[in-house]
Amino acid sequence: MRIIEQPINEEELQFASMFGGRLIKRHGFEAQESIESVAISHQPEIVELSLAPHGSVELAVAEYYDSLDGADSCYYVENSIFNGVLGLLIWEAVFAQLPGAFYNPFQYRPADFYEHDFCDRRKDLLAQTWASISNTDDIWRIVSKRWAQKMGLMNPLVNWQGLDLDLIELALGRIDYPHWIAIFKRILRDLRNNRSGFPDLVRFPPAGGYCLIEVKGPGDSLQKNQRRWMQYFHEHEIPHQLARVTWQTR
Repeated sequence: MRIIEQPINEEELQFASMFGGRLIKRHGFEAQESIESVAISHQPEIVELSLAPHGSVELAVAEYYDSLDGADSCYYVENSIFNGVLGLLIWEAVFAQLPGAFYNPFQYRPADFYEHDFCDRRKDLLAQTWASISNTDDIWRIVSKRWAQKMGLMNPLVNWQGLDLDLIELALGRIDYPHWIAIFKRILRDLRNNRSGFPDLVRFPPAGGYCLIEVKGPGDSLQKNQRRWMQYFHEHEIPHQLARVTWQTR
């Protein structure tokens, strides 16, 4: 119960809730509300696709959506876009010259990047960032300027090879502002674990809006961190799907 009430991170919380649930079933204990409330119960919408064999299952699905009528667009982004936009947005906080954060000129991240108090130590700088934005236009204003200033410089949240400024602009125009903020908050809650597990693709249908799509090929299944993200998407009404692919046989 102590782990569930005061977990270090969501991974520990999920383990404790699963293990506690097994003990309850095995020994007939009365279930505690705190254990029931952390269970991952959400089952994402599943899209079954039968596609021609391809070297990359993710690109096969992206190409399938791109081929639909109406100029549908789908991009293979995985963990790059949300982390990247966040990294550009809070660049000054990440590289704040705090005691013990940097001890040599070759560091690409502060020494306390994965520590539980990373955000607390930078709360004033982060508060200034959040106060400076109220919509996706504000995010674009800051991110596009920082892109021009910092292009190519190392940042633990920014994968330059996986980012494209035009795609960022498109994503900011389609993805609701509250969804960006909800995702940013969860990443910052646990930088070590929550920077990964994002769906592989982002799809922008011609009618508007967007959908995050996790792709699984034959024999593959959702990982625990992916399930945690999908549970979070469900709770915050962030559109998402699971695309399950089988290969066509000749």
